[in-house]
Amino acid sequence: EWTAINSCDSKAVSEDEPWFIISKVWLDTWLCFVQEDGPLPGKIANNSLLDSNLQPLPNLRRGVNYRGVNKRVWDLFTSWYGGGPPLPRKELNIYSQSMLTKPAIRPRRVAGSRTSQSRGRNQNSQHEQV
Repeated sequence: EWTAINSCDSKAVSEDEPWFIISKVWLDTWLCFVQEDGPLPGKIANNSLLDSNLQPLPNLRRGVNYRGVNKRVWDLFTSWYGGGPPLPRKELNIYSQSMLTKPAIRPRRVAGSRTSQSRGRNQNSQHEQV
C-alpha cells in the first residue's frame, strides 16, 4: 500500500483538480499500519471534521487536524477502506470552496413516448435527478 500511495502522491494538483481533505487522525493510523505494522485504520472518518450540518468544524488547522491528498490517492484509500465523506476542495484548505458536483439531470423516459419525434420540442418536459 505504501508503494502504491507514494507512486500516486503529489505536492500539487492542476487548477481544475480538487484536493481531497482527509482526517489526520485517520491518516496517522494508516501510516502506523503501513510503516510500523500497527492496527488496520478502518474506514476513513472525515465525519470527525464536520458538524451536524456537514460543515467543517471551526478552527481546524491543516497539518494538525487534516491533510490533503490528490484524487488518485483518495480513490485508492476509498477502494481499500471505504468511508468518507469526500471533501474535495479547490484549495488545500477545508474552508475553501467545495468541488462536489451535483448529480446529472436526465430527461425522464415515459412509457410509450416517442422520444425521437419529441426530442428538442418540449422545453417543459419533466426531469429527474439520477
